[in-house]
Amino acid sequence: MKKFVIAAFLAVLLLSAAYAHSPSSISIKILDGVVEVFVTHPVSDPATHYIKLIAVSLNGTEVGRQEFTTQKPDGQAASFTVPGLKSKDVVSVYAVCSRFGDKRKDLTVE
Repeated sequence: MKKFVIAAFLAVLLLSAAYAHSPSSISIKILDGVVEVFVTHPVSDPATHYIKLIAVSLNGTEVGRQEFTTQKPDGQAASFTVPGLKSKDVVSVYAVCSRFGDKRKDLTVE
């Protein structure tokens, strides 16, 4: 009986993971102190499976975050104003799926 319960639990866990996935990629563009982000995360039902958080850090310190309750079918866009960006600053973007997984990407300002 114990083996059956463990097998059933693992099956449910694997099926849940099959319907959830991490963000595919993160695109970062910086122009005049504005960080434009697009998180690619294709889903069939963006009302229940979506990017729930995008956070931006500058040189290791969080400077902005946006939380969401839905997304477009192909992913989530966000924009952050970050004044005082200069050459060699490191902008980090962190995105979290509502069901499973996350992704981080860094960009060094030129």
